[in-house]
Amino acid sequence: MRSRGTRGIMALTAVLVLFWSNVALAGNGDPLTAGADTTATRQTSLTTTQSSGSGLFVTLDGTSTGSAIRGRTGGAGNGVLGASAAGSGVRATTGSGSQAALAAQNTGGGPAASFTVTNGPPFTVSSSAVVTDLNADRVDGKNANFFLPATGKAADADKLDGHDSSDFLPNSVPLSITGATSSDAVIAGTNTGSANGVQGISDGDGSSGVYGQNNGAGFGVAGRANAPGGVGVYAESTGGGPGLRIHTNGAPPMQVDSSAKVDNLNADKVDGASILSNRIISTTQNAHILQLPGFGDFNVVSCDHTNAVFQWSSGGPVAYVFWWDEFNTSDSFECVANIVTSNARPHHFVTVQLARDVGANTSMATVTVTTRAVDCVFAAQAIVQPG
Repeated sequence: MRSRGTRGIMALTAVLVLFWSNVALAGNGDPLTAGADTTATRQTSLTTTQSSGSGLFVTLDGTSTGSAIRGRTGGAGNGVLGASAAGSGVRATTGSGSQAALAAQNTGGGPAASFTVTNGPPFTVSSSAVVTDLNADRVDGKNANFFLPATGKAADADKLDGHDSSDFLPNSVPLSITGATSSDAVIAGTNTGSANGVQGISDGDGSSGVYGQNNGAGFGVAGRANAPGGVGVYAESTGGGPGLRIHTNGAPPMQVDSSAKVDNLNADKVDGASILSNRIISTTQNAHILQLPGFGDFNVVSCDHTNAVFQWSSGGPVAYVFWWDEFNTSDSFECVANIVTSNARPHHFVTVQLARDVGANTSMATVTVTTRAVDCVFAAQAIVQPG
């Protein structure tokens, strides 16, 4: 028969066996005891077969600012390593309104966080709020030097390569950029290929494809060609209008610093006077030879291939007329008239001077008319000074 003491020892032994069977052991076989430090020489593992919840749940009670679980390695390994076959490797949550759910700090100068993926974005966010001091290197895969510095918003990030979003042009119209520079230009376009450096297109009537304005004493638009044979500014009109239109408020419409002749420059006036010329072959009465601003017309009267006749008509007002025919000097005369008709001659070489009072001014014209009856050729040229 066993004594009462023997029965107590056996009961205590059963309790200890039950206790040790439910305690995780350190790698060297020592138990992990709460409130005590344990040293292990091998990995310590805890495996659970439950389908939900946590394999290990640690609670830090009270208002402590410490950590429920803390991991540290003395080498280059991980302080804490989390892995999942289908869920999150590490998940952090907090109920704080000011503190971050996940805080990462590197005191050695390296990055505080590193993200490595096989494909897809390295991380995702559920908010479009601006992250203060987030200095991103790219926007839509493009580096900051891809964008023009201007006014606008480049991304939801607060910084891109150190630039605030207000340093970039928006992808919208109108684009507006303002700045101060003492060299180059606010916008400088260089094309190393064969197309244009800057090109502007407008579909509006009266608008400009490219518009330039200078508020000082400089140029609204300037052009330069550095290669031989190049053109500083080229203007072209394919719709029937002038290739170049110049407007001023009383100043000369243009200035040149060269006395070289401009080929094919067909000016209407020289020093305020109109220069006119024309040549026709006609036997038709009233065929137009030349029209003089303010002085009427020179027209064909007749031509029979033997003699030719022409006429000047003012259309109404009279003028002082000096008529000199070098081939037919007897036909020369002076008069006051509004119509003068030449005699029928095989040849004419007539100088006609016309003068007419117009208020305080005098309007004058000098006209040279030649005819050749055998061919019915009428030619005339004139200089007209309006009154």
